[in-house]
Amino acid sequence: MKAVIIPQPGKLAIQEIAEPRPSPYEALVKMELCAICNSTDTKLRDGRLPGFNTYPATLGHEGVGIVVRAGVKVRSFKEGDRILNPCSMHTDVPDLASGWGTMAEFALAGDHAAMKADGVCDTAHGYDGVFETQKVIPPDIPSRQAILMATWREVWSSFADFGFQAGRSLLIFGGGPVGLSFVRLTRQFGMQTVVLSTRSQWKLEKARQLGATAVLAADETVISTARKCQPAGYDYVLDAVGSPAVMNQALQLVKFDGVIGVYGTVPDATITLNKQAAPCNWRLIMHQWPDYSKEAAAHEPIARFIREKSISADDFITHEFDFAAAAQGFEALKRNEAIKVILHLPPS
Repeated sequence: MKAVIIPQPGKLAIQEIAEPRPSPYEALVKMELCAICNSTDTKLRDGRLPGFNTYPATLGHEGVGIVVRAGVKVRSFKEGDRILNPCSMHTDVPDLASGWGTMAEFALAGDHAAMKADGVCDTAHGYDGVFETQKVIPPDIPSRQAILMATWREVWSSFADFGFQAGRSLLIFGGGPVGLSFVRLTRQFGMQTVVLSTRSQWKLEKARQLGATAVLAADETVISTARKCQPAGYDYVLDAVGSPAVMNQALQLVKFDGVIGVYGTVPDATITLNKQAAPCNWRLIMHQWPDYSKEAAAHEPIARFIREKSISADDFITHEFDFAAAAQGFEALKRNEAIKVILHLPPS
């Protein structure tokens, strides 16, 4: 099968590799759509993802595909089911590491429920925690909408970690898919004030369309303009960029006893914070990886929002490419032209 490979940091290639072999608790999935994760996939490609330094590697962890064959012990999936986020945690190819491997013609989905029922959720039986998030997509949700469920589930599942409460104020730094998803979903959640700051004027307009109560250009005036919007400070300040500079800006804007939340992987090994800029009491919460159980629990609420048209992939997908043109998708992100890029796999 064909797969997107990182031969070495900074490089991208489409290569022919062995099709993954499902275990008795896994299903083989023919991929329909893949999406580029603006943060993780880009950092993995560039060799900047903390804790990952094994190359060459496969790539991708956001995708939708159809089950073509199920292992003998699989009970949660059947042939023809569409699955969210199948991946390949192993490659069966010597010296080729797995970067989750969703950007390929085929991937695998593990049956978490069956393995849990049989008491074999362990490495000896090939179990990985990500299996819990690999869910059947309801038949009434089109693949093009489902592809964004990967982002939306992760965002929604972080609300409990950050302690979000309806009726409070939130300032978001970052206008990518994550920042914009926080705008839409926190307004859906009932957050009263949701302000977004980013450098791109067109993304500010997108944030306004998605329900932001105010938008701010991320320039030298951002601290003063953010204070004018919320003179007493913000209950929550969210860094959806993963930048120590943004964290230090947040210190100047968080309310007494407020929360600074960092969403996504931070490549810096050491972070210096100027606590003198902050009120006496505040909390810093790092959310660099999804909680698989919480993400799985978000599957049904997000499906409901899609059905109700409370959130739509059409507001996020700006670029679509054939699978073979994956490099063009990364270039569109690098030029800051895209919000969400999806790749179409060839049909069977």
